[in-house]
Amino acid sequence: HRDLHSFPTRRSSDLHDLSAPITSTRWLVDLLAAKHSKNLNEDGQKILKQIGTGLQRMGELVDAVLQHAQVGTTPIGSSEGSDANVALSAAIDDLRKDIDTSGAKITSSSLPKLQMTMQALTQLFQNLLSNAIKYRKPDAPPSVNVKAERTGEDWTVSVSDNGIGIEPEWLERIFQPMQRRHGPEIAGSGIGLATCRKIVNRVGGEIWAESELGAGTTFYFTCPVGPDQA
Repeated sequence: HRDLHSFPTRRSSDLHDLSAPITSTRWLVDLLAAKHSKNLNEDGQKILKQIGTGLQRMGELVDAVLQHAQVGTTPIGSSEGSDANVALSAAIDDLRKDIDTSGAKITSSSLPKLQMTMQALTQLFQNLLSNAIKYRKPDAPPSVNVKAERTGEDWTVSVSDNGIGIEPEWLERIFQPMQRRHGPEIAGSGIGLATCRKIVNRVGGEIWAESELGAGTTFYFTCPVGPDQA
C-alpha cells in the first residue's frame, strides 16, 4: 500500500474530497432502503444491507486516513501545554455511545499538562480508548485506567485495559498503518494506532505497548516536560 505519510502534502480541502463520494452514495442507499426495500425480495434486502455495511466501513476507513494525514498538516506542539484531564474528558464524550453500549468503565488519576495541542491530545486519547473498547473480552465489560508519572525529563502516560491482550509478535506491528490483528469481526481501520504514534513522535515522545494474552494491554506514551514544569 502507499505510504500514508505522503498524504499530508495535499491540502485539507482536497483530502476531504475523498469522503464526498462515499457520503453521497450512502445517502442514495439509505433513500433506496427507505422508499423501495419493500419491493425487494429477501435476497435483495440482504444485498442492500450488505452494501450499506460496506459503505459504512469504507467511510470509517477514509475518516481514519484523513485524521492520520491531518496530523502532518497542522502544528501539534504547544509550549503552553494542554490539560490532559480536559482532553481525556473530551475523548470520553466523543466515545459516549461506544462506552454506554459496551458498559465500559474509564478511570483516571490526576493528569498533568502535556506539550501538545488540545485537539491532538484529545485525538490521542480517543484512539487509545476506542482501541481498548473494541478489543474487550466478550464476557466482561471494558475497564480502562489512565494515569501519568514523571520520569526524568518526560511525562509517561499509561492507558491500561482488561481486554483480550496482544501476542508479543504484534506489539510493534500494531503501530504500522493497515496492520490489523483481527478480521472484520472486530470493527477498525488499522490506522488509529499509527496515528497515535505519529502524534507522539511529532512532539518528541515515544509510544509502545505491553500486553499479556487474556489479561489486557497497557499502552504507554511519553511527552517532554514543559518549561514551566522543569
